Amino acid sequence: MATTNGSRSGSLLRTASIIGFGVRTLVRKDIELAKREISEKVKRAGVGIGMLVAAGILALCALGAFTAAAILALAIVLPAWASALIVGGVWVLFALIVGLMGKGNLKKATPPIPKGAAEAVKDDARYLTGQLKRGK
Repeated sequence: MATTNGSRSGSLLRTASIIGFGVRTLVRKDIELAKREISEKVKRAGVGIGMLVAAGILALCALGAFTAAAILALAIVLPAWASALIVGGVWVLFALIVGLMGKGNLKKATPPIPKGAAEAVKDDARYLTGQLKRGK
């Protein structure tokens, strides 16, 4: 009987050691996954911010075109100011498109929560809970 208990406790210790190693491995892999996900989201946010900056620059170009249009309108040359207004309108349209694209990229990148890694941790917890219940 003493040998049976001794072998059971030894087996239990080995099992606990194996489970501990498995849990450590899973946690390390989940942390790596979370790091990769956060890195991707930060890159996407950077692209979105860059596009918003570009939208600001394009808006400044539109301001210059509208300023030129006002100057040309004072010169009373109808085709010149009309063409300047058209160019200014095109610049505003470009600024709007780039700004909306930048906003879309930022929306995809925020909040920078690693959803895939969080799901992997939940799956691991469910698996380990199931394994512990079967072991009882």
